[in-house]
Order: sequence, then C-alpha cells, then structure tokens
Amino acid sequence: MTDLIISQNYVGSVVKQSDIDDDSGDEDDDTSPNDVFGITTVVNLTDKQNLECIQQLRQLLSELCQEHGTDQSNAVVNNLLANDASPVGLLINERFINIPAQICVPLFESLSKEMKKAKEKNLSFDFGYFIMICKLYKMDNENTKKTKKSGKNKTAPVTQDSEILWSNPEEELFDQEADCRFEFCVKAESDSGLSGRWMEDDVAMTPYRRILILSAAKLDPLIQRIKEYVSG
Repeated sequence: MTDLIISQNYVGSVVKQSDIDDDSGDEDDDTSPNDVFGITTVVNLTDKQNLECIQQLRQLLSELCQEHGTDQSNAVVNNLLANDASPVGLLINERFINIPAQICVPLFESLSKEMKKAKEKNLSFDFGYFIMICKLYKMDNENTKKTKKSGKNKTAPVTQDSEILWSNPEEELFDQEADCRFEFCVKAESDSGLSGRWMEDDVAMTPYRRILILSAAKLDPLIQRIKEYVSG
C-alpha cells in the first residue's frame, strides 16, 4: 500500500517539517526532515484490484462489515465492491494527534483539485463513492454513569455524541453526511498504536474504528463545511 501511495505522485499531500537552517536547529532534536506527520490522499479500490494489498483490504472491509455492520450497510458495501462501473476510493486522512484540524482544509482542497486534473487526463480518479476509516474514542459505560452522577457538565448533558472523541475532529462532519456507516472496537488489538486507552479529563476512553461510505459528490460541499467549522 505504501508503494502504491508513493507512486501516485500526482495526487495527495503529506505533512512534513519545513526546512530549517542547521545553525538554528536544536542539537537534541531527533526529528528528521524526511519524517511524515500526516497524509491526505485517495486510493482506487476498484481499478487496483489486481494488487495484493487492495485485494486484502477489500476482503477485510467485507468481513468487518459482515461482522459488525447492519444488513443495510453489508448490502451497500458488497454492492459497491462488486460494481466496477462505479469506482470506490479509499479516502485517507491521517495525521499526528497534536496537529490542528485547520491543516486539513488545504489538504482536502488540493486533493479535490488534483483528482479533477487527473480525471481530465483520463486517469482512474472518477469515483462514485468514498470509503473512509475514522479513528474515534468512546467513554467507557461505567465512567459515563459516574460522569452523569457526579453532575459534571450540567449545562451540557452527556449524549451519545458527547461521549465520542474524534481523533480528527473534521471527520465528524463526514460522519454526518455519510450514506452508510458501521463501527467496531479495537481495544483488544495487540498493537498499542491501535488499542491504547486514552484519558480525557481523567476518564478512560476506548478506541473504535468507524467506517464511512459516502457519495463522492459530497466531498466539495464537505470541504466548505470543514472550512467554516475550523474557522468558527
């Protein structure tokens, strides 16, 4: 998958540290100028079916939806993966947690423009739908009850939405516009990068993944909504 993303040098962006003069740098700073802190791009899950990594991802999405999704979401995912006439793109939006959401606006704007230019050159970036894998964290049920009993946030009662912490806040807007979604807990994953428990205001948070399916036509209006959201 990494090689595929790198080969698409005409679509997508990475977030890296800007060049700094050697004299002004901190000798103890172990950050390399080649370190990548974020990436926003798209991968064609329909056109690239001959690649093993794409085959594995398609199979994983189908299995996860069958296990964790509803009958409706399972039907939608299977139909999308089987319909070569309406290509599906994996929309990748990853960055370090301490990088503010404002940076996603120019990244998504660039991606949208680059996909349009690619389509003009008859490259395979004319998508009907996008699939997006989002990271989020939920307050444990016991802590939710304790929070309610303790009277915290009396002016903002705890609801299902307020119990969720999105790793990338702008993805909540994608969730609101999604045509279909399903989610699953990754608490049991052995990789600490996936399963690490978060603490938010001294409350344990359990990691989840939410898979969103949305029409590609919604991307540009969503970018405008995100722009308004991060500037508000």
